[in-house]
Amino acid sequence: MPQALGIDFKEFKDFYEILNKVREGDKIQISNVTSEIRTNQLRKWGYAPSYDHKYLLEVGLSSRELMKYIEKIDYIQMEKTLKSKNPYIKSLDVYDVHHVILGNYVQENDPNEKKIIDKVLSSQKDYIIKNEDGFISKEYIFIKTFANVLDDSKKVIRLEYDYNAIYKKIHETNIKLLMFICIFISLIVVFLVA
Repeated sequence: MPQALGIDFKEFKDFYEILNKVREGDKIQISNVTSEIRTNQLRKWGYAPSYDHKYLLEVGLSSRELMKYIEKIDYIQMEKTLKSKNPYIKSLDVYDVHHVILGNYVQENDPNEKKIIDKVLSSQKDYIIKNEDGFISKEYIFIKTFANVLDDSKKVIRLEYDYNAIYKKIHETNIKLLMFICIFISLIVVFLVA
């Protein structure tokens, strides 16, 4: 990778400041997959400070090399599996910071959904919408897979629930209870009349 040698990161002020924070810190930092400055080849970068904090070790893996170690996440299959295990889940979507629904790779168009997603991302807190019965209708869960200064791995999982099965069961139970009460009252009336 001789093309990447000798780059003066001071030319990239914001990035240079981030690298200095990493050098002065005590943690290894992993970046997003980004393109090399000189070749535009996609790479995943890792940075580690030296023990004396004078130097910064940089390691880059090419995107082809990364594929050997990373299993593709199948968000569509994840939704199917979760729905099969929980009949009350109507839908599951995972959004990135650009409102893209991962797995489908389409952008969310609903401005209200975008507003909620942005709120969850900026506050880094979950958000819940309840229906008129007080049950959770939609749940927005904040996740960040890497907690470091270089990685923008924030995601929002939106779960939408469907309680029709519960409502049906309650309705059936209420009908059975009503029938039992009617039969009981009829028996009391018959007993008192007789």
